[in-house]
Amino acid sequence: MKPFSPKASSDKSQSRARPPIEQEATLIVCSDAPWKVLERIARVPAIGPYELADAGKLQMRDVYLDTPDGALRTHRWALRVREIASKKWITLKGQARVTTWGASQRIEIEREFSPDAVEALAEALEPYGIVVEYGEVVNALSQTEDPMTGRALKKVQQRSTVRILKNVLRAGSNIPPLAEMALDSVTYHFRQGPVRHYEVEVETKSAGGEEAARIIIAELRLTFGSVLRPWTHDKLVTGRAIEQLLSDGSLEGHVIDGDLAPAAYRLIEKLL
Repeated sequence: MKPFSPKASSDKSQSRARPPIEQEATLIVCSDAPWKVLERIARVPAIGPYELADAGKLQMRDVYLDTPDGALRTHRWALRVREIASKKWITLKGQARVTTWGASQRIEIEREFSPDAVEALAEALEPYGIVVEYGEVVNALSQTEDPMTGRALKKVQQRSTVRILKNVLRAGSNIPPLAEMALDSVTYHFRQGPVRHYEVEVETKSAGGEEAARIIIAELRLTFGSVLRPWTHDKLVTGRAIEQLLSDGSLEGHVIDGDLAPAAYRLIEKLL
């Protein structure tokens, strides 16, 4: 399996099809040594009837963009540019719906970064009166304003992530993966300084993936107890809350050597 691949073709005709739906469940790591928890999970060869096959390690850089008046946030959209090994991908995510078992489902349109890719994502935003153009995205990434229109997107969040990937396979089978487990060490880059957050994501990939994800999440919670907590808020929303709490001083004493302490998540959840 490739370490990263888009969820849809870059062909412009694909943008007129029904947008793909992402489904994933998340557990946050509430521990005084969160990296050790991820290391321990990374060594687990199987959970229940499912094998966890190594699928690589990624270094990712993410930038989230919005209009100057915050129109994307107002309409519950998120626009992300991700860089992995010098390649860029652009992604549009919609509002999440939480399932009965705690997973989040939402529209996710993802393409390798190009003018056609931005055009495909822009079509989904047209009904909301939101205009996004390729040049604006390029300018936002370089923090410049379009001299012709005076219009500019703005960076609203930046983060870097070290991700350990595991393919979730039915015992004795190699393909296709039912789901993908990601062990994420996330560093948010705020004006006040970097803050790290750790989580486990299990995303469905094919038929049978939802059952696999449910079992894996349940087994991890059983094994690790309160160290792994269900979390229905995505990284963008979580980061916004962290930044607000940093700004008003509420996280004082709750960031230890750059890592969020377990008690910080109670403050974040209360805010959300």
